[in-house]
Amino acid sequence: FVVMVSFSSVLKWCLMMVFNFHRGVGSPFANEQKTAVASVQIRWVHIAKCGQSFATTIYAWGCEPAIAKHAIDFLVTSKSPSKVTQAAHRWKAENCSVPHRHVIPPVESHFPVDYKRDAGHVVTMFRSPKQRNLSDKAYFHRTQTELGHQTYMMTGTKRPTLVDAKAAARMVSGRELLFAGILERWNESIVLFHCMFMPETKPLQAQLENLHPGTSSNEQGANVNKSDIPDDPADELLYISALHRFDRDVTAHRSCVNEKAAEWQILL
Repeated sequence: FVVMVSFSSVLKWCLMMVFNFHRGVGSPFANEQKTAVASVQIRWVHIAKCGQSFATTIYAWGCEPAIAKHAIDFLVTSKSPSKVTQAAHRWKAENCSVPHRHVIPPVESHFPVDYKRDAGHVVTMFRSPKQRNLSDKAYFHRTQTELGHQTYMMTGTKRPTLVDAKAAARMVSGRELLFAGILERWNESIVLFHCMFMPETKPLQAQLENLHPGTSSNEQGANVNKSDIPDDPADELLYISALHRFDRDVTAHRSCVNEKAAEWQILL
């Protein structure tokens, strides 16, 4: 009788443990399930003449320190105009193995968004269309700049219309875009990115520098007549949406942005 009672008690205890295990109570993984960090995937859309230097932030976020250092050192020291592509071939950010972080390829060149794959993961920098087009024309020695380029990069539609720009603007203001930075507010964009995705990590000096100077920092734009740059209605509409999105995200992370900027001594 004593043995039967003991066996019955053990059986009840086993059944209770199985039941609780499925509920997550008493499970050796219960605490892990509660504290698990959600994985983040990022697809950097590199819009031409809108901040090639942001590549340093992608490597700093997505790669283990050793690989990030090699790639960023190369981006800082190389004088090649295609150094982002060269870095991507030598240190593939998408192959980095930082827990809970994954960079979606491609990292190099100017490939537009593929929303079937990239929706919800896109990070990019936007720029005033007039300044972007001026820089584009001067840097590439074009006789005519490509209007609507930022809209094209958000939609994949070449020669975009205002209808395309409105669709792109909805994407920028919605969940399709994970992060929208503004080139004219570079330092604030970098601090905001860190607040959103890596708040305990101080930005490297390389992330705050212009590693690919254009018309804003040398004389090559002096021979370009600004009056020759036509209006760009599609990109202007998109840029307004990007500014609104950026301001909204800064407001949502205002405490962090202000505190971290002061702590890291970054002038906004």
